[in-house]
Amino acid sequence: MEGTKDEKKNHQKCNMIKYNLYSLNDESTKIFYQQRLSQKVGENASESAETLHEHICDCSHLAAREALGEQGKGKEAGRKYIWSEETEDAVRKKKSSYLTALITKKPQDWENYKNDRRNVKRLVNT
Repeated sequence: MEGTKDEKKNHQKCNMIKYNLYSLNDESTKIFYQQRLSQKVGENASESAETLHEHICDCSHLAAREALGEQGKGKEAGRKYIWSEETEDAVRKKKSSYLTALITKKPQDWENYKNDRRNVKRLVNT
C-alpha cells in the first residue's frame, strides 16, 4: 500500500478494531447506528477532501463503537491472568518433568508430566 504515514497509520488502525457486526441483524441496532452516524457526520463540515475523509472515517468508527461495541480478542478476551510465584514454580516443574519424560520415555514420567500440565492449567485458569 502506497501513501503517507498518516494513511498507513489510519489503515492499520482500521485493521486492529473489530466491531460486533452480528448485532446489525437487530433492526433497532441498525437504526441506532444510522442515527449516530448521521449525527456525528453532520457535526463538522470540513474544507479539504483529506480532512473530510478523516472526519467521516472517525465518525464511522465512533458510531460503530457506540452502537455495536467492540469485539473481544478471541477466547481470552476479558480474562485476567495472575502470574504468581506458585504458577511460575508449577511451569518450571512441568518443563522439567517434560524433559525427563522425553529422555527416559517411562510411562510413569509421562504421567507425572500430564499431572504437572493439568496443575498449570488449573492455576492459570482460576
